[in-house]
Amino acid sequence: MGIHAALGALAALPTRRASFILTVSLCAMLIDVDHTGSFLGLPMEGRANHSVLFALVAPLIISTLSYKGFLGKNITPMVGGSLALASVLAHVAFDIISGDPDIPIWSPFTAIPVTIPYFVGILLEIFAFFIVWLTIKRLNREGGAKEIIT
Repeated sequence: MGIHAALGALAALPTRRASFILTVSLCAMLIDVDHTGSFLGLPMEGRANHSVLFALVAPLIISTLSYKGFLGKNITPMVGGSLALASVLAHVAFDIISGDPDIPIWSPFTAIPVTIPYFVGILLEIFAFFIVWLTIKRLNREGGAKEIIT
């Protein structure tokens, strides 16, 4: 779990804001909250939150919450969405890098896992970092990042 947090923090570093780095770290760990049911002996259909669908839906939800102001006045939908996507990518990256490459990326349509090569895990982490970096760079260009970065 600690490495999930570390890769989440690494992905959020371009924001240079401790609250965002901590949030992405926690979110990268919380993706495994479904394991709690398994530990309690409950029947769990696992890892749907490791899917492409989840990676698309989570940023949309967070972006909508940001747009509506539920996440504070300085969290734009673009920032919220990029941080949510970075959390998912960082989490899946560590799962792959740590030797758990069988991911049900097409869940809930099929539970059959796809074996993802090790190097793709590294690329996902790099991609997570660059998504956040590009978001902050764009906001800097538009003059909107000073509210986020200060």
